[in-house]
Amino acid sequence: MIAAMLVELQPHSIEFGGYDLTANSVRWVGDELGHAPDPNWSTGTSGGGDPDSPAFCPAECDTTLQIFDRWFWVRTKIDAMRD
Repeated sequence: MIAAMLVELQPHSIEFGGYDLTANSVRWVGDELGHAPDPNWSTGTSGGGDPDSPAFCPAECDTTLQIFDRWFWVRTKIDAMRD
C-alpha cells in the first residue's frame, strides 16, 4: 500500500530497504560511526553488496553530524541523543 502511494505521489523518492518494492531503493550498510564494509558494491541487496548481482541497490549509512554521538543541531546547544 505504501509502495503504491510512493509510486503515485513521489515517483522519484528514495526508499530505504525498498528493494523489489520501488525502483529507487537503498540498503543499510555499516554503522552509526559511518564505517561501511570495504569493498562496498552498489549492486546486491545486503551487507557490502555483491559485484555479480543484477540488482542495483546502493548503500546508505547513517552517521551523526557531530562528534560524541550527537545527532541534532540546535543553535545554542547540541544535545546528544542519549541525553
